[in-house]
Amino acid sequence: MAIMGTVMLCTGCAPERRYSESVGSFYSLDEAYENGLLTGDDLKNIACYFHSRNGETENTDEVFTPNPKMPESLEQKIQYKIKRTYLNEIINMPNGAFDQVIIYDYFGTYNDSIVVYISDTYYAYDYVTEAQHEIGDVCFHDYCSAVLRVWREKSKQKCESDRCTGFWKGSKANDAMNVVCLRKSCFI
Repeated sequence: MAIMGTVMLCTGCAPERRYSESVGSFYSLDEAYENGLLTGDDLKNIACYFHSRNGETENTDEVFTPNPKMPESLEQKIQYKIKRTYLNEIINMPNGAFDQVIIYDYFGTYNDSIVVYISDTYYAYDYVTEAQHEIGDVCFHDYCSAVLRVWREKSKQKCESDRCTGFWKGSKANDAMNVVCLRKSCFI
């Protein structure tokens, strides 16, 4: 009965209260690629979607046809999780409002890594963009790592590899008991 009451009470809560804990981490495209979260083909897909968002066709590989985004759009609950991580980890505003964090674009989900174009309206930013930025063999034009980010939900899976051992508990990233593994099969 108490559980049912809690569930009923929380259904009316603002999303900021329902999603009060950060359950994910952000990475740059470079970090995600270097750590095996994204492949070269994933980067080509992302580059195609990234360049086409502004109608840029001259910066895309005419031979490469991107895979359809799967899912086509982000569920609201995933957006809330991403926004919570952004508020907590990127701008250090745990009491911030979700409507002040804007996911301008979604570039697809690749092996549980979600690529978004994200910012907030709390601050006025003077973003530094690079005319060309190469990751792997893929060139991004007008690239800004501060807004083009990879989000990945934390997991409680066992990490097994010759490079790392331990468990990720899904708590705070700076907890000394946690081990974050940075290779394909064990990245949490």
